[in-house]
Amino acid sequence: MATQIDTVKAKLDIVNIVQEYVPSLKHTGRNYFGLCPFHGEKTPSFSVNPELQIYKCFGCGEGGDVISFLQKVEGLEFREALQMAAEKAGVELETTGKGYSKKDAEKKERALSAHSLAQQYYNYILTKHASGKKGLDYAVEKRKLSLKIIEKYQLGFAPYGYNNLKNFLIKKGYKENELVEMGLLASKNGRIYDKFRARLMHPLHSMQGAVIGFSGRTIDPESKGPKYLNSPETVIYHKKQEVYGGFQAKESMRKNRFVILVEGNIDVVSSAKVGVENIVCPLGTALTPEQLKLLKRYVTEIYFCFDTDSAGQKALLRSLELTEKAGLTGKAIYLGEYKDADELIVATQTKIGNQSEEWRSRI
Repeated sequence: MATQIDTVKAKLDIVNIVQEYVPSLKHTGRNYFGLCPFHGEKTPSFSVNPELQIYKCFGCGEGGDVISFLQKVEGLEFREALQMAAEKAGVELETTGKGYSKKDAEKKERALSAHSLAQQYYNYILTKHASGKKGLDYAVEKRKLSLKIIEKYQLGFAPYGYNNLKNFLIKKGYKENELVEMGLLASKNGRIYDKFRARLMHPLHSMQGAVIGFSGRTIDPESKGPKYLNSPETVIYHKKQEVYGGFQAKESMRKNRFVILVEGNIDVVSSAKVGVENIVCPLGTALTPEQLKLLKRYVTEIYFCFDTDSAGQKALLRSLELTEKAGLTGKAIYLGEYKDADELIVATQTKIGNQSEEWRSRI
């Protein structure tokens, strides 16, 4: 493993990697200086030494090499940071996991590629195609979402019909059975068809930005299906370990050291629309220890904002207990007469400037 680590580090320039996260980095003397990405500061105290290939912040004390920088700034485990660094360096790591093979890696990569194409397809339908008009009207008029926030969260629309995404991905070289295994198509009574239809699509991203699943919200009040339809467990998506909105929220989480946890993905995008971006939600599951472990990489406090019905309050009590066990501080946001965050934000949002001082004051 040491040889692989040395190979990866030798092929990377820490200055180039750090500049992706610290745009303020400037060459001064033998070193580079910029504003530290790990704590708030106005005077640059974050130093990068290109000769030794190390970084050091004289304000907060953080320091290390290029891999530890990625581990800290991205909130990764060491192995994940090494893999990310290897990909940037163009180095293929030897796999040591039990039962892990090159075939598994290829299957995972293929699933990620299919999900990326599906996200682009859904987003195109929502924003540019006539078959997405009902979805766009729902998003903009009913949910009061801006086009800017639609692009930030890469929202899309799964059109009416059973073969739209299927035909698109088959033309890209995918097979029906593998798309069923990936959770993008469904199979019933020998028939294979689009899993998501007539739904506003919320892509679920990994913390590094890869699309790993979807949550589709029905736009038809007469629909007999579930309000939200989520991706099943797949080779790339494990619902107990992921949160919706984490990728978009991580910079704000790191800066503010707390995250707001809500029940629905509409609450997440509605809050981000008015400038409060450190907000996430679980998808299709109650809060889990694994999700808290993920959030703990970025924050020390969780602010819960669950629905005000009895189910929401029961979930709140259980979540506060889990939060304490995880070594985090749990607090609850009082919604008063509003049933959820989205309802509060839509009711109090200003028409000019897209702000909600009421939401900020509740936080």
